[in-house]
Amino acid sequence: MLSIYNNVYDIRALVFDKDGTLLNINHLWSRVAKQWVAEILAQTGADARLAQAIAQGIGLDEDGNLIPNGPIAVASTWKVTALVSGVLYQYGLPWEQADTLAQQVVHGDYAVAPDLIEAVGDVAGTLTRLHAAGVKLAVATSDHRAPTLATLPILGIDHLIDVIVCGDDPLPNKPSPAVFEHISDALGIAPAHIAMVGDSDGDMLTGKNGGGGLAIGVTGGGGDPTATADVCVESVDALQFTLP
Repeated sequence: MLSIYNNVYDIRALVFDKDGTLLNINHLWSRVAKQWVAEILAQTGADARLAQAIAQGIGLDEDGNLIPNGPIAVASTWKVTALVSGVLYQYGLPWEQADTLAQQVVHGDYAVAPDLIEAVGDVAGTLTRLHAAGVKLAVATSDHRAPTLATLPILGIDHLIDVIVCGDDPLPNKPSPAVFEHISDALGIAPAHIAMVGDSDGDMLTGKNGGGGLAIGVTGGGGDPTATADVCVESVDALQFTLP
């Protein structure tokens, strides 16, 4: 049984979003986005006006931080790539050149350095305890598979995760019910006994659309899940397992 703030739920598996839930989304993506902009400016010879246009287009504020519920905070890499292509085209690049450059810079898997990854709470300790108690664990992220697989060992949880669904997998992206249904089938656990844990409305709807038993919102990430979550926590540290 899953216990959250002394409330008990008949949950036997947890599906975690990655960015904003397990790790500090702003610490990661604001830095990655700056790398994208620097590379684009280097290749185009453009000035700060293009950098500002790209930042606004993907959802960064004037200080380079993620805007809550903005594209880079909640959208798939495919969609962010399309937004950058559009900005480059509007800036004056021919469409084929704009699209190719965006694909090369944004859609390509970013290098995951340990200094980009900052856990939100005691992720490794919490997931280790849940796994030891028999809870099945999954990750469902809009990020690509290659950087996701590189990130999990940095967090110290790669050996704990039973199923991983990523944005470039041959499945519809979150909040499609297909994501939750796939994980349910893979784990052999009915959706009603699986909880979705995430930092955005899209995460909460992923679980609800798939018939999940509980939608757990993590506050302070890239979105605001409070309106659609069944219960909210500040970090995954609040998740505990108790005997029936």
